[in-house]
Amino acid sequence: MSGARLSDLLVEIAATGSAVLYIDAVDRVEKEHRPVVPDVLRTIMESPLLDNWRILVSLRDSGIELVRNWMSDALDAVVSESVTVEPLNDEESAILAESKPHLQPLLFGQPHVREIVRRPFFAKILDQSYIADPNARPPQSEVDLIENWWARGGYNASGQDAIGRQGAIINLAAFRARHLSSPIHVRQLAEPTQAKIDELVRDGILQSARVGHTVRFSHDIFFEWGFFHVLTEHGEDWPKEIRDCGEPPAVARVVELLAQREYADGKDWSQALARVASSQMRSQWTRAWLLGPLATSEFERDEDQFARAAFANDFSLLKKALVWFQAEKTVPNPLVLAQSLTLEQRLRFADFLGWPSDLAAWRRFISFLLRRISDIPVRLYPAIVAVFEVWQHALGGVPNAVSRAILTQCGEWLRDLQTPSSTEEPETRTARWEQVADSGEFGKSLSQLILRASIAEPAFAEVYLKRVLAWDRVRENTFEEIVVFSPLLAQSHPSLLVELTLKHLIEELPDDRVARERVELEAAAEWRKQNGAKPESERTQNEKLALSGGFGFFGRDFSYHDWDKLSIYPVTRGFFPPSPLREPFRSLFQSSPREALRLLRELCNHAIKAWHQLHRYSRDSQGTPIPLEIAFPWGTQRFWGGEREYLWFRGSVWGPKPIACGFLALEEWCFAELERGRPVDELIREIIEGNECIAILGVAVMIALHTQARSEVNLALVTSQRLWSADYNRMAQDLAANVTALMGFERGEEAHAEAIQAANAREVRRRQLRWLVPLFVFGGEGFAERTRAAILDFKNILPYEYEEQRNNQAAREYLTKQALE
Repeated sequence: MSGARLSDLLVEIAATGSAVLYIDAVDRVEKEHRPVVPDVLRTIMESPLLDNWRILVSLRDSGIELVRNWMSDALDAVVSESVTVEPLNDEESAILAESKPHLQPLLFGQPHVREIVRRPFFAKILDQSYIADPNARPPQSEVDLIENWWARGGYNASGQDAIGRQGAIINLAAFRARHLSSPIHVRQLAEPTQAKIDELVRDGILQSARVGHTVRFSHDIFFEWGFFHVLTEHGEDWPKEIRDCGEPPAVARVVELLAQREYADGKDWSQALARVASSQMRSQWTRAWLLGPLATSEFERDEDQFARAAFANDFSLLKKALVWFQAEKTVPNPLVLAQSLTLEQRLRFADFLGWPSDLAAWRRFISFLLRRISDIPVRLYPAIVAVFEVWQHALGGVPNAVSRAILTQCGEWLRDLQTPSSTEEPETRTARWEQVADSGEFGKSLSQLILRASIAEPAFAEVYLKRVLAWDRVRENTFEEIVVFSPLLAQSHPSLLVELTLKHLIEELPDDRVARERVELEAAAEWRKQNGAKPESERTQNEKLALSGGFGFFGRDFSYHDWDKLSIYPVTRGFFPPSPLREPFRSLFQSSPREALRLLRELCNHAIKAWHQLHRYSRDSQGTPIPLEIAFPWGTQRFWGGEREYLWFRGSVWGPKPIACGFLALEEWCFAELERGRPVDELIREIIEGNECIAILGVAVMIALHTQARSEVNLALVTSQRLWSADYNRMAQDLAANVTALMGFERGEEAHAEAIQAANAREVRRRQLRWLVPLFVFGGEGFAERTRAAILDFKNILPYEYEEQRNNQAAREYLTKQALE
C-alpha cells in the first residue's frame, strides 16, 4: 500500500465503507503530524473521484484558533458548518437516567447540579464515582468533581494506592505542561510514576502514543485536572509554576478552575487577583483569575467579592473584564460559518457576530451587570452594551428572561438619551450622557438591539418606533438605521414600518406650501407695519436692522427640481439607483404585501397629487391635466399623469426614486404571485384599486402581456387608447435602456444590478399593449364586438392629456391620425 496514491486508497475505502473522513480531537494532533491533515483534506477537495466525501472533525472551543492557523489553506476551499455539542436536554437526560438510575437525581436535580451532570464527559466521571463510592456527595461544580476524581486517584483507588496514583498524575501533568506539542516520554519520568503508567492507561486516564515509549492524556480535561493539583501543591506560588512552564495559554482554564475554588472558599481570591495583576506575567493570567468565578454557580451566592475587586480603583478591572469576557468566552457564529463566503469573510463575520461559549457564565455576568448598573459609571455603558450584543446574537430571536432584562435596560437608556424636540429629531442629553464618548453611536447600538429582537420581543420595538413617529422630523440617518431591519420589522411591525417610511418620505404639497408662504408673507407684512409705527427710540436693535433692509420674503418659485421630487423627500442613499431589492419594499412585499401596497399607494397618490397641483404654479406646466378614466369590472377609476409618469414603474430616471424602487419590488412580487397560481384579474385589482397614479397601470399591462389572458380586466386595459401610446413609448425606452439602467450601482451592489438585469430580460419588455388586440378581436363573441367597437371609437374620443390640447389644431390632427392607424 505504500506506493498507492492517497486518492485511490480513499476511493477503495468509500467503496467498502463510508465516504466520511473522521478526525477526532483535531486540535490535539501533535505538531509533527499536523501536515498530514491538510494533505488529506486537499486530496479530497481536489480529486473529482472524491466529490462524495464529507469531513467531520471534533475539537474543543479553545482549540479553534489553533486549527485556523495550521489548516487555513484547506479550510478556504470548503464550506463548513459548526455543530456545538450542548449539554444533555431533558429527553437525552431521561434516556441516560434509564440506563444509569443512580444518576437520575443529579440529572434532574438543582439547576447548578444539572449544569455539571448533563455534560457528557462529566456524566461519565460521575458514573465511575458512583461505582467506586455510591455514598459520595454529589458535585456542585466542576471543582467538586475534580476533588472527587482526585481523591480516588483518578478512578477508584484508595489509601496508599490512591496517593501513588496522585503523585504520578502530578508528575505527568507537570511534564505535559512543559512539552505541550509532544507526547510524554515514559523514560523521562521518575520510576514511581512509570510504575503507575499501566494502571492509568487501563483506567482510561492515559493512552499509549507508542507502546512502551510515549503516552498522552486520553482527554485534555484529565490533563487540566492533573495540572490543577500541580498548581495546588505550589499554594500562593502557583504563578511561578506557570512561568516555569513558559506561560502556555493552554493552561489558562486550569487557572480559572483554581480561581473558582478560591472564590468559593471566600478567603484568598481577591488577594491572589491583586498579586497576579501586579506581577510581571502576561495579562491572560489576570484575565483567567478574574473571569474564572463566573463559570461556577458559586458566583451567584457571593457576587460581592467580585464587585469589590472589579469596582476598585475607579472600576479598572471591570473595564477590562467587559473586554476580556467577550474575547475569551465567545465562539464564531455557526450560522455565518455555514454561509457560502470566502474563508476570510466567514471568519471575520462569524467572529464579529460571535455567540456565547458558556451560556450559564454569560447569564451570570449579564445579570450581575444589570443588578449593579446604577453603581457603574455611564462611561462604561457602551462596553456593557457590547456584552449584551453577544448574548443577543445567539438568543435575540428566542424569548428568554435575560434578553427581556437586556431590552428593558436598553429601552430605558434609549428613552433617557433621547428627548423630544419641537422641530426635529431628539438631541442628546448632556447632563448624564456627556461621559459617553460617542452618544450617537451608543444610541444606535441600543436601537439596533431593540430592533433585532423585534420578533421575539415586539413590545420594545413598538415603543421605540412609536416614539420616533412622534418626532416632528426623522433624519435620514435614523431612518436608515431602522430600515436596515426591514426583514424583521416587515414581519413584526409592518404597519409601523410603513408609517415610519411615509413620515420620512412625504413632504409638503404645493398647495400647502403656497398657503403657508402666504400666511408667512402676511405675518411678515403685519410685523413690519406694527414695528414701523413705533417711535425709532423704542425699537430694538434687531427691529432696526430688520426694518432697514428690504422686504426680503417673497416666497420661493417652483423649479424643475420640484417636478422630479414631487413632494417626496429627495433621498439619495438607500433608494438610488432604483432596485427591487431596496428596503423596506422588498421585505414588505415578502412578508406583508398588503402593507407594501399601502405604502406604495400612499406614496404614489401623494406624488401624483403634487404633480397635479404643480400645474397651477410652475412655469414649466404644460396646461391643465386630464385624468385617464378606465371602467373596470369593480368600477371606474381615475388615473393622473402622462407618458413620463407612466414610466415610473420601470425605475425611470424621472420621478421620485423611492417610488421607482416600490414599483420594481411590486413587479417582482406580482410575477411571483402569478407563478403561485394567483388569478390575473384578482391580482390586478389588488394592486390598482385606490391608486391614482398612471404608473400602476404599467404593472397591470406587464401582467396582461405576460399572461395574455382574455379577461374583463385586461379588456379594459387593451381598449384604452391613451395606454396604447404610453406603453408604445415604454417599449421603446425598454429596448434602449438595458445598459443605462445599470448605471450608478457601486461595488457591493452586484445583487441589485443582477436583479435589474433579470427584470430587463423579461420577454414582456419587448412587447406592447396593442399587440394583445388580436387576442380579444378573435377571442369569441364575448370580447370581439366590444373590442372592435371600442377601437373604432378611438377617433371620437381622442386621448388628450391636457385641456389646452382640445383647442390645438396640431395636437388634434396628430391624435386623430394615431387613432386611425
